Amino acid sequence: MPPRSSACSTVRSVRAPAVIALILLCSGSAFSLHPPGPTRSPESSFANRTEGQQRRDRRSQVSRASSTPRVRRSNTGWTAGMVAAPPRVLEGAGPLWQRWWFITLLVVLGAVSAWALLKCRATRVRQLRKVRTRIGRDLHDDIGSNLTRIAVLCEALREQSTAGDAATEARLTSIGRISRESIAAMSDIIWAINPQQECLTDLVRRMREHAEEVFAERGIALSFSAPDQGELQLRLDMDLRREVLLIFKEAITNTARHACCSRVAVSLRLDSEFLHLEVTDDGIGFEPSDAPGGNGVPSMRRRAARLSGRCGVRTAPGRGTSIQVRIPLKQSRAAATLLARIRRVQEFARLSRFEP
Repeated sequence: MPPRSSACSTVRSVRAPAVIALILLCSGSAFSLHPPGPTRSPESSFANRTEGQQRRDRRSQVSRASSTPRVRRSNTGWTAGMVAAPPRVLEGAGPLWQRWWFITLLVVLGAVSAWALLKCRATRVRQLRKVRTRIGRDLHDDIGSNLTRIAVLCEALREQSTAGDAATEARLTSIGRISRESIAAMSDIIWAINPQQECLTDLVRRMREHAEEVFAERGIALSFSAPDQGELQLRLDMDLRREVLLIFKEAITNTARHACCSRVAVSLRLDSEFLHLEVTDDGIGFEPSDAPGGNGVPSMRRRAARLSGRCGVRTAPGRGTSIQVRIPLKQSRAAATLLARIRRVQEFARLSRFEP
């Protein structure tokens, strides 16, 4: 066969045109077979044409245009011609960020980075929980036991002191009171940092126990309203639980000391974004402009403001007092989703009970 560089070559009286066509197709060159003679009858010939298409080599980014073979036959014989294939055109490589291996590498790196960050955060959370548990255990075992011993010794010394030594007895009483208050404050701190008591149900239980203990000594009736059981499973931040508990204890203490009431109603409820606390009594009340200059209400307002919330007092002489606290939930989106689902389930259950 003639080389590719020749413009055209002719083979006459070919007995095996199919073999020549196959060889030329495999070589990727343009060829034509046609009968010899000055004239060609359109009635005695046929044509078969295969159009080439653009093919892209992914490895070398080379665009190749395949040739267009043509085959013609007549009753008198065959003539083969071969035309050199058109030159290959080398296209420039695309940008780096468009290559498939670069995109795959970015996806893998992003997935590995996200996994590493999540694992690091989970490790830090576990370590923090262990530290909080250890601190709470040490406070309870060491400092708590020492404060309890001090309080017991003060009570023993006060009972053994002479009746005429009133100053010594007052000092011992003061020491015992301070020790008991320190024990209670340390107990609140241990409870707040305990990672096993992060649910709202733990906060409600501690608030109820404190209110019942304070009001039982004074014969005051208590009515405590808490969220439903499903809402009690909501997890709260450590600072939020501690500040809400301290605000509640201050409100209960002020009510027991100054309200002169016979009944107290405590209401704790949740909505999609806020935690609402209300302590209402039927005591003597007071004029807001003549409010006592103690540190109780300002302290509650400071603690509420620390959580981006607010604390208000509604009162009037002879109409009792109502302390209202509203604290935003830090995990408002998660809380809103959880509370919405709980309320849908509760509504469905309520409607199901009325079905005939």
